[in-house]
Amino acid sequence: MKCIICGSKASWVRSTQFSGDHPFCQEHAELEDDYEKSDSYVSWSEINEQPMISLTQRRVELVNLPVTIKAIEDLELLIKYYSKDLPGPAYCQFDHVDGPGTVRVQLDRKITIQALRAQLQRLYDYLESLGIKP
Repeated sequence: MKCIICGSKASWVRSTQFSGDHPFCQEHAELEDDYEKSDSYVSWSEINEQPMISLTQRRVELVNLPVTIKAIEDLELLIKYYSKDLPGPAYCQFDHVDGPGTVRVQLDRKITIQALRAQLQRLYDYLESLGIKP
């Protein structure tokens, strides 16, 4: 956004009830009579722009974004299922490390949910590092 007075980068937006939003640079915002005052008619908010993601620097992360989003969806679903108050432990099935086939493992529900939430938080943190709000 650009300042409506000088055209430089805006750092504040004044929102008014009747005439909408007006961006101002720091210098011109401070010159306004109602600067940083809020009431039922006007409010000021600071512009906190996040930098854009660089395609050249973050190509791999952007290409893999659908996989990350799918992992988040899967973790959220598992947390929902394992959070049901059912008697007994949770069972998980894993591919066998020594070859074909799977192994069923019995896990405590509380431990399973803690581990799933920890992994989910890691993925949320990763998205935030890319400038994406989860």
